[in-house]
Amino acid sequence: NNNIDWALSRNRYWGTPLPIWRCENKHEEAFASKAQLQSRYGKDLTDLELHRPFVDEIVFSCLSCSSQMVRTPEVIDCWYDSGAMPFAQWGYPHKQGSEEKFKEAYPADFICEAIDQTRGWFYTLMAIGTLVFDKSSYKTVLCLGHILDKDGRKMSKHLGNVLEPMALMDKHGADAVRWYMLAAGSPWSARRVGHDAISEVVRKTLLTYWNTVSFLTLYASAANYSPSPITKTSELSTMDRWILSELNQLIATVDQALSDFDSQLAGSALATFIDDLSNWYVRRSRRRFWDGDSAALST
Repeated sequence: NNNIDWALSRNRYWGTPLPIWRCENKHEEAFASKAQLQSRYGKDLTDLELHRPFVDEIVFSCLSCSSQMVRTPEVIDCWYDSGAMPFAQWGYPHKQGSEEKFKEAYPADFICEAIDQTRGWFYTLMAIGTLVFDKSSYKTVLCLGHILDKDGRKMSKHLGNVLEPMALMDKHGADAVRWYMLAAGSPWSARRVGHDAISEVVRKTLLTYWNTVSFLTLYASAANYSPSPITKTSELSTMDRWILSELNQLIATVDQALSDFDSQLAGSALATFIDDLSNWYVRRSRRRFWDGDSAALST
């Protein structure tokens, strides 16, 4: 209801030139392709670079009054370029072979950007797609929340509270940063990022996981264990059956959560399973691992 006309041109040098030629008497001609422009110009434009200043060198006589026609100096809004990406990236419809590629990829299953793109890329994709193809350029859209400091303030150089990603990864590891960004909240929620929060991820989840993997590797190697599928469920203990049941429930939960774009639920389920695996299953099955029990190692 609050949509307004889009002022498509911009008074800038860089950008996609507006393909409109005008004479001093305000007669205008617009061209949809290089082939159309070449036909009107009357000379070969195969090697012409269609950006300024080269395209501005193309001039010709007006069909209505014979005065000289020159390209209008404006360029197209860069957001049009962004919104035209779904078909422009393939050169559709002018480039040979582009139709198949375009139809295979359009519309996109998923796009993701920050909330400020609701008036930018999200809008232009939908506006251009709906205008040209009568449907949106995407099926699902997700708006990411903003990154805040540990006190909930917006990160800015002025406040001196910006945490550089590489410094965070150097100190805590890339996996810890990835896990925190995935599981600390819903994707659309703001994130409070600080060293303490990421350190907690390392301590509670990642180190627990790696210690469990190291434990298995140590005793599997000591027993010369060769991984093999479980063929006799009768050999499984109650603990084996329980943790395998939890694993299958985890797979279903994570699959559904990620299908719903709920990375927080997926991360929480994974963290809970890692805790159960280490502090319940492994801790209560240690003697079986010490003895090289194949059912425990296979589980």
